[in-house]
Amino acid sequence: MKLKSLLKNGKTKYLLINIKNVHNSKGELVQKSCYARDITEEYLMRESLIKANEEKTILMKDSHHRIKNNLNLLLRFISLEEKFSDDYEEILNVTKKRISSFVVFHENLYKISNFKEMNISEYFDKFAKASESFYKHDYESFNLKFICYDDFKLSNDELVPLTLIINELVINTLKYAFAGFSKDYSKNIGLTATRKDDCAEFHYFDNGTGLASNFDPEKSTGLGWVIIRSLVSQLNGSYEVYSDNGMHFKIRFPLSD
Repeated sequence: MKLKSLLKNGKTKYLLINIKNVHNSKGELVQKSCYARDITEEYLMRESLIKANEEKTILMKDSHHRIKNNLNLLLRFISLEEKFSDDYEEILNVTKKRISSFVVFHENLYKISNFKEMNISEYFDKFAKASESFYKHDYESFNLKFICYDDFKLSNDELVPLTLIINELVINTLKYAFAGFSKDYSKNIGLTATRKDDCAEFHYFDNGTGLASNFDPEKSTGLGWVIIRSLVSQLNGSYEVYSDNGMHFKIRFPLSD
């Protein structure tokens, strides 16, 4: 029999009670013996293991759900690519880069203890390194630096669209921003993060050619900007784009509770 006891100091103790009947030679009950053993540590450890197992089960279900959603999102991107271009080699190349963003996201997801949210400083540091490594096969070397002025956490539902937005910006920068520059030109991409009140603000910028003077991101029919506008809307956010010694993109969106 297990007994839960509340001590005077407010702590809970768990006892295992054993009761034994003692009989004489005639089989008559003559007494009962009883002893208790403190099993508090064992009980708490068992409960901890049960909770950890439940969390892992939830993580697996959550991961499967997200993988399914992300694959569906990639399929939609591919369908859009086919509408915008008939260059299937380029479609495949861009799709590989989008998949790389999901890889970074899921690798970080499985390494954290609280899978419902991630520390952005650690996450985007890894994203920057992974991007430099992945894109160097198709483009000349460049530097991607992430600076976090206010370290905070974002939920998975916030990180996925944000990662895809930044990835689209990186793709656009590397495809267009440094065209015509010499091989010796230091190609730099930056990303900063701040938190203001209950909103997150991210500032992406490069030191490329900048945007055309008549460029309007709201009217652009380029697939990259179509995707970016859709993802910003998904975050219930707002953004601005301008040129100043390169292209600048700022996004602001409310943080979830």
